[in-house]
Amino acid sequence: MIAACMRADAEAQERVRPQLAAVARTRVKRYIEAKLAAPDLTPETICADLGLSRSSLYRLFDSEGGVARFIQDRRLARIRASLQDPEEPRSIGALAEAYGFRSRAHFSRSFRALFDLSPQDLRQQSRQVPSGSQEDQGDLRHWIDLLGL
Repeated sequence: MIAACMRADAEAQERVRPQLAAVARTRVKRYIEAKLAAPDLTPETICADLGLSRSSLYRLFDSEGGVARFIQDRRLARIRASLQDPEEPRSIGALAEAYGFRSRAHFSRSFRALFDLSPQDLRQQSRQVPSGSQEDQGDLRHWIDLLGL
């Protein structure tokens, strides 16, 4: 009878394992996002702060190339957003350093590998006046007014 009860419990645990993993992954991802600029954000600190074993943490991010890869990709995405912000005053090197990249060359290679574009090219593209700018819209309004529409 005890064996039957334990078997049912093991079966129930197996059925909810994917949901528990999803909750744990979401918890870790939120933690990572909150600490993204922290220089000591490592798998070890995540495990210590969230009470996870290394194997559990690695298993949670196995489908995403690993937890270290996930952290790097999120940092690169945050830097990309900063580079696309025309109001961002920090240099590319300062942004890379702020998000834990100690080598500018490593940062540039990683950025290009993920986004197929250099950080400098992205910043230049983001700072160009886009088509449909206020000036273009003013010219269009002027012609519409001339046509009496």
